[in-house]
Amino acid sequence: MKDALEMNEPMKPLLRYITNTLSLLALFGMISTGLILKFILPPGSGRMHGKGFGGGKPVLTWLGQSRHEWGDWHFYISIAFLVLMAIHIILNWNWIRVTAWGTRQHPQPWLRKSLSILIVIFILCAIFVPFMIKVQAIG
Repeated sequence: MKDALEMNEPMKPLLRYITNTLSLLALFGMISTGLILKFILPPGSGRMHGKGFGGGKPVLTWLGQSRHEWGDWHFYISIAFLVLMAIHIILNWNWIRVTAWGTRQHPQPWLRKSLSILIVIFILCAIFVPFMIKVQAIG
């Protein structure tokens, strides 16, 4: 009798294909919204300038959305991309493990193992350290 892991094995290539395709689309979405925020609606384009009611420069929009709305799109697409990258790593974990550590028959040299550990530590620090730093008010 096949266990659950072996039965799900035929679905892995399809799941990898879907994950990779959605990741590519999310990457293009992040790039395009980032370019919109940088060049089409630069900082300051979402403010009213001048004195009095309606006396300032109008808020710039592109395709009916302001800079802040495009920033929201950029943020949510980035979160989706991070989730898809986590799924991608999970789906390819065996390859990552064998490349970093090797197998019993073909172990990797200690230098590659050490570099792998350093990379994992760096990634974990990049993820968790920002949440450990306290925000302080100035003034």
